[in-house]
Amino acid sequence: MTDIRTAVAAERTELADVLAGLPAAGLSSAQLVECLRQNVNHPWKPPGGGYVGALSHDVIHGLDVTVALGIDRQVPAERLHYILDAARFTAGVTR
Repeated sequence: MTDIRTAVAAERTELADVLAGLPAAGLSSAQLVECLRQNVNHPWKPPGGGYVGALSHDVIHGLDVTVALGIDRQVPAERLHYILDAARFTAGVTR
């Protein structure tokens, strides 16, 4: 059963990746940058994740972009500190 769940999850992730790219596929680099500029001050935060969840989301998906573009960007240590502490707390790790 685990193999089936893993396969379904992988297919769902692959489909989500393809669908997520469709709206942006026809945009120029300048248009993509403008989309980001228009959204930069949006107060969005993920449900249940609070501000650390929003930070985690932005850092992770920021790395999606920079890694794909071959940009060597290091996430500042103070941001990683918040994210890793939250991940340890969520996972129940006490040390």
